[in-house]
Amino acid sequence: MRIDVADLTVTVDGRDLVAVERLGVEPGEWVGLIGPNGAGKTTLLRAIQGTMPHRGVVRFDGRARTEIPRGELARLVASVPQRPVVPTHMRVADYVLLGRTPYIPYLGVERSSDLEAARTAMWELDVLGLAERRLGTLSGGELQRVVLARALAQEAPVLLLDEPTSSLDVGHTQQVMGLIDELRRMRNLTLLSALHDLTLAAQFCDRLVLVADGRVVADGPARTVLTEGAIARHYGATVRILDDGDGRVVVIPVRARKAAEHTTADLEMS
Repeated sequence: MRIDVADLTVTVDGRDLVAVERLGVEPGEWVGLIGPNGAGKTTLLRAIQGTMPHRGVVRFDGRARTEIPRGELARLVASVPQRPVVPTHMRVADYVLLGRTPYIPYLGVERSSDLEAARTAMWELDVLGLAERRLGTLSGGELQRVVLARALAQEAPVLLLDEPTSSLDVGHTQQVMGLIDELRRMRNLTLLSALHDLTLAAQFCDRLVLVADGRVVADGPARTVLTEGAIARHYGATVRILDDGDGRVVVIPVRARKAAEHTTADLEMS
């Protein structure tokens, strides 16, 4: 399913937090939103989903989001927020099953297909063993995987992910990102995700969109978007851009020379 954004503006207290003229995501494509803290990535995702008031148009396969009935939209678009609010006393299995809500009629009950979809999602995210646990007893990483399992149980063709691996260790980060990529290819999912780790974004995303001050300042393959100059300009960071040997980009932070010299001088004076 294709996503198209046109003239999207989010204004809060008279200030434009996001002003994006054009943004498109092809069916089956994984586009990563990158940018410094406060750049507007989360706000943009919320506007696309429809949970943030905005001007402009968001279309899914050519249909304006505002013209799609709420129930149908819930079957088309699933999301994983960066800081999910969860009912702490709910069981993991019941929470993941909430992803099937768009398919269950009003006053209806879940069917065997709903239970199987939830179970499959939990198995894929390695949380099936947590099914009877209460959400409030989970670690941050466990909860992140459970929230993602709920989104996958929704079986929507579009996934909006806001820092989906922010609470995961390096092992589970690789596993979850690899799983997302595998499911994307198997189900032809369209992914738009905000990612903090630039190397991770370069390794998995087909295309990167660099957002700064609420505007798109670069859009293209990782190799053209992730340059040392662009990262210095928009992140204020000193990095080296390397090749991982398979043609993908690796971003390595390095100690800024001036800062290092200044610290050495201070130590000598003291």
